[in-house]
Amino acid sequence: MNHLSPELKNEVFKKKSDLENAKVILKAEFVGLDRVIDDLIESFSYWYYFPELQKKPVVINLWGLTGVGKTSLVNRLIQLLNFEQHFYPFNLSESDWDIKETIAELYEKQNKHSFVMMFDEFQNVRTINEGGNEKHTKYQYLWELLDTGKIPVIQYPYHLSELHRLELKLKKLLQLGVQVTGGMVVGNEALFITEMETESGRSRRRNSNLEKPDLFFVPEGFHGIIFELYEDYFTLASEVATKLKGMNGPQTIKFLREVIMHSMSTKYLDCSQSLIFIVGNLDEAYNMAHNFDIDISANEFHEQSLKITLPQIKSALKVRFRSEQIARLGNNHIIYPALDEQSYSRLIELELQKVKKEVGSQFGINLEFDKSVNKLLYSEGVYPTQGTRPLFSSIHQVINTQVPKIVYHLIQIEETVDLVKIDYTGKMMNFIFYNDGTEVFHFQERMVLSLEKLRKNKKDEMQAICAVHESGHAILSSVLLKCIPELIYSSTSGSDNRGFVFAKLRWDYISKGELINRVATLLGGYAAEKLVFGDENLTNGSESDIKKATRLVCDLLKNCGMGSIPAAFQIEDIKTNQMINDPEHEINNQAKEIIQAGLSLAQQTLTVQKKLLLKMSEYLADNRCMQKDQITQMVMENVVGLNPSDFEKSGTSSFYRKLLKKQVQSFSNKTDKFVSEIEGVGYSLNSNQPDKLQPCNLLRDL
Repeated sequence: MNHLSPELKNEVFKKKSDLENAKVILKAEFVGLDRVIDDLIESFSYWYYFPELQKKPVVINLWGLTGVGKTSLVNRLIQLLNFEQHFYPFNLSESDWDIKETIAELYEKQNKHSFVMMFDEFQNVRTINEGGNEKHTKYQYLWELLDTGKIPVIQYPYHLSELHRLELKLKKLLQLGVQVTGGMVVGNEALFITEMETESGRSRRRNSNLEKPDLFFVPEGFHGIIFELYEDYFTLASEVATKLKGMNGPQTIKFLREVIMHSMSTKYLDCSQSLIFIVGNLDEAYNMAHNFDIDISANEFHEQSLKITLPQIKSALKVRFRSEQIARLGNNHIIYPALDEQSYSRLIELELQKVKKEVGSQFGINLEFDKSVNKLLYSEGVYPTQGTRPLFSSIHQVINTQVPKIVYHLIQIEETVDLVKIDYTGKMMNFIFYNDGTEVFHFQERMVLSLEKLRKNKKDEMQAICAVHESGHAILSSVLLKCIPELIYSSTSGSDNRGFVFAKLRWDYISKGELINRVATLLGGYAAEKLVFGDENLTNGSESDIKKATRLVCDLLKNCGMGSIPAAFQIEDIKTNQMINDPEHEINNQAKEIIQAGLSLAQQTLTVQKKLLLKMSEYLADNRCMQKDQITQMVMENVVGLNPSDFEKSGTSSFYRKLLKKQVQSFSNKTDKFVSEIEGVGYSLNSNQPDKLQPCNLLRDL
């Protein structure tokens, strides 16, 4: 039989109700984060119901791209639960001294009580640098907090030096003959009074039974200082005087030394009953943010973000932190997805509703936004790789800055207005004022839109170069990997990319047999430029492609065992003692051969597919984008040597599973025949390409 009191049950029921209400409000305010909010509330509830039962702090990790609402979601949850007075956020990109000062205040206010801490921008406390070596960090105390639930408090008491001077002076006075009994000066009083005349806090108390005054050896003004510095020992300030009255001179000096040493000792803030939010941008896990241009569809970017799993988060953490530190973060990791198109649209609608509500409450005017305004805000403000901040900035620039103009015109026309309709047509924002359904005034504002200008079809030299370059990538992806791209851009809004190809392979591994095909696809832009424009007219746009191809080959040969020896290779160094060196450059030479083979395959393939290359390049030179249906149609109509059935369909590749089943069947039938080709697989494992386009035999020879 349990012994839970009615009060405890009611408290738990109330907390449960508060959490459920908070969940509903959060889902209404934070668009596209329902799953994140569910996980957050569930994780938070374990601590929220019974914090006093915790022996170590509960740690909740929130990881996501910038601008997805990590910090604001935590802040809003704390606000909804009326927990602000017990919430302490720290930004780890700010001064370390500010954090230590706040921790010292926490020691005074919250020690051994339950409270919530949030360490934002946690990626900044990395203990492993970009080169993979350990680095010194000023935040070492945070790891102790996560491990033990305690954090050292650095205090420099204001009156410590004053008490230390008093100790030295009193010690000298004893040496000069001052006598003390029961905390009072009873011998050589004149010397004591003379020397202590300038000491702050000097106190003299007249005893009604004696003609001369009583002199406290430790002046009364210092009793409060002693209580402040030694509060762990005393309960009441008056106890200090009682303590001193039981001491002679040497005992008093010893006691003052104890107080001073105690105030200088390291103290610890006990956070064992607390909850800690770890919040950060983990670029290593969300690397698609750097691989994709801002013109990528929000839905495509959202889909890619959903593939990030806990093992990937931990792998990304290993790039920044030591293994034992990652263990201290625990296993409670909440992963934020990127927003999809529907979520961005909903977010725009909510922000416009806020503007309508504010204007209505302040000026009594009803605003009505046409759907063209929503479309404008989406096209101008949605950068999927950068989260919601650009959108909020665009809403402020396009909408909020127009409110003062609306109010100004209301004053000027001096007519009753009950509705203002706003729409966007022909690069003009139109504001139409109505009274009882009748138009009474209107004005227009030309919109200066930065993203619209960047997305303009330029039809210049750069777009022509990018058209050929990106067509090379797209054709080789289609022919060699049997994967028709989703998108091709020859002119983009991003500053980093002039064009890009987005293709979705339906397998997540790289096999040895497809390596040269992969390299050829990466070098497809380089090969296409060379074929169309000539070697002497090659541009510098292939830098990123060449680096990616080189890194891919070196990684597979040096780390993944796809070279002649299945071993890990590294340059000779004291820190790579468990790696194999390559003094004869055998691996590097193999890498060069594979890259050359990939380039040769790219050139051969594009030569055969030159008609397709020229047609696709011509289209992209005049149009900045091709969608998948357009790409598919152009490939099917112009490709040489392939049929529609040769291309990969959507779904999961089952090549290895089928191969395994074949081996099991072969073994069961006691046959030695090894079936290495499976019907309908595609690319190099069962290529349908013409013989002259087959990858070279280099990998089979290794």
